[in-house]
Amino acid sequence: MRRKVLIVWVVLLGFLSVLVAIYISTENNQQAQKSPSSPPSSSSSSSSGSSEATTVSVLVVGEPGTSFSCSYGSASNGQTSVDGTLTTDQPIEYKVPVKSGASSSDSVTAICQRKSKNNGQLAAEIASGGYVMALQQTAAAYGEVTTTWNTTEQ
Repeated sequence: MRRKVLIVWVVLLGFLSVLVAIYISTENNQQAQKSPSSPPSSSSSSSSGSSEATTVSVLVVGEPGTSFSCSYGSASNGQTSVDGTLTTDQPIEYKVPVKSGASSSDSVTAICQRKSKNNGQLAAEIASGGYVMALQQTAAAYGEVTTTWNTTEQ
């Protein structure tokens, strides 16, 4: 019984640490966005309506030691598959080129699966301009998450 209680506490603390890390990361990115030294980009000022290439981030977050496999990418540039292991509390970041602009849209998808049944969370988030645009997470053994974001959604 003691061991089960200990395991529950470890899982809860791990989940809480992931949430705190995501919150701190989001707060820092929002403060950086509001800084006068980084003016916002203005891609909508173009009268031609042409699409521009930008990048968004797919971040894999979870308990250190969690092995995973992910397929991530955009509709305009295809998917990339990776296998990895989270070694620290810091997320692993993958850059995804996307189309942007007044007359174009693109979608970004990340499908990540835990490769083990260890305790803790695995989350996949899509971030753009310092903001988390989409987030899905799982604590299930061999659990899978699918996160999708369309670039026209703000």
